[in-house]
Amino acid sequence: MFHNNNEGSHLNGTSNFILASMSENNLSFEEALRIAQEKGIAEANPALDVQGFDTACKILLLGNGFFGSNLSIDDVKIKGIEQVTKEDIQEAKQNGCTLKLLASAYKEAENVIIEVKPCNLVSEHPLAHVNGTNKGVVFETIEMGAVCAIGGASHPRGAAAAALKNVINLYRM
Repeated sequence: MFHNNNEGSHLNGTSNFILASMSENNLSFEEALRIAQEKGIAEANPALDVQGFDTACKILLLGNGFFGSNLSIDDVKIKGIEQVTKEDIQEAKQNGCTLKLLASAYKEAENVIIEVKPCNLVSEHPLAHVNGTNKGVVFETIEMGAVCAIGGASHPRGAAAAALKNVINLYRM
């Protein structure tokens, strides 16, 4: 999550599935999105996922929590994947990279910067191998260097469980 030359988090399973489908099957964005919708991975209106807003909300919560900041969604620089082309995917592959939608939160001087954008990751990067609807996070720490967690495949039942947990936590407040 703490940005350092394409360190970051991959927090949206839908965008990951779409980009992976484009790469593995030489599909256009529209074709990969249609498959994701047919499989129930993408919603009928996938705007929040493909435009990067779902990812932005997640990294905003993490960034504010870790840095003690009070930023809003308006403070997040967001670029989604809806403009990614077959050519972009092929160019990344030719350069030994994988294109992923990354979210980053980091400090520059005293300012907290939070952004979401497509990035080319070299094959050695741990998030380059986050496939399907899984997600991944890389934390840059002083004591341990980079720490990576990968998993959490998207599924409607998991989303429903998270929503129920949120309702219970709101009730407890």
